[in-house]
Amino acid sequence: MESSTSASPQDQSADGSGRGVLLTVVCACLNAAATLALQLDALAGQATDFAWELIMVDDGSTDGTPALTRRYAGQIPNLKVIDAPGLRPQADGMNIGAANAAGEYLVFLDGDDEIAPGYLAAMKAGLDENPVVAASIDDEALNPPYTRVRMEPMQRDGLSVMHDFLPIAIGAAMGIRKDVFDKVDGWDVTTTPLVDVDLSWRLQLAGVSIAFCPAAVLRYRYRTGLRATFRQKRNYAIGDVFVMKRFAPMGAPRRSPVTTLRGWWYVVRSGVKVHDRPSAMLFMDHLGSAVGRIQGSIRHRYLFL
Repeated sequence: MESSTSASPQDQSADGSGRGVLLTVVCACLNAAATLALQLDALAGQATDFAWELIMVDDGSTDGTPALTRRYAGQIPNLKVIDAPGLRPQADGMNIGAANAAGEYLVFLDGDDEIAPGYLAAMKAGLDENPVVAASIDDEALNPPYTRVRMEPMQRDGLSVMHDFLPIAIGAAMGIRKDVFDKVDGWDVTTTPLVDVDLSWRLQLAGVSIAFCPAAVLRYRYRTGLRATFRQKRNYAIGDVFVMKRFAPMGAPRRSPVTTLRGWWYVVRSGVKVHDRPSAMLFMDHLGSAVGRIQGSIRHRYLFL
């Protein structure tokens, strides 16, 4: 397992004290200026009775992301921007943010989503009682209807079980006690893009439970382009093969022949039915997953079609 926290980025703090901070929000991103203001506005509007901080780890953005973030110094308490250009993947930045956290609790967010009012208070309350919590996902607020036809709602009413093995907590909607995060060595960058699947499973196999926190609502954003959808689903599927191979000795099952045939039937059926943007999105979803499993099986030498 590889957990990258060894980088030494320049640390620029807009407040710098960090005194009395209970909860640290970590957001690692690259060129997120087009969507980030929505998330920063949501953070600035959080009402809490405890001290918290925001650590933004920037991977060399060229669109003004760090400058945009710093403009919120007067609205977000204990705001810190860490310039860390050249990090790959995003989990590098998430680990660096956690390593610099002053809080006992960590909440991870992405720069293209939006937390609902009361999010941080609800996550804190959840972490008071549980070592790891997962927020409820709202996939309607930020997504046009045509993007939602391709995705089964995840983590809306509870945790989703991945590949008939164990539940997962989506990384962009996860809270975890810092001592627990450190004990399992944080995010494993080698499992990108499924670092959240890997961390969720490692935690549970180590005896750490994950609690669903319905009072904390994250408005989640999907990809909107056909090519972007295909690439995302292909990369996820390649990652699927890697994590399933890794956890096979712990009981993660292979895909059955019936499941494999059903997956390819979905590809064919959705391809034949393409007639508008929603149906094209669905086809790209199924095709990307199928192609990714083939590529992943070859790359990782583990049959998972």
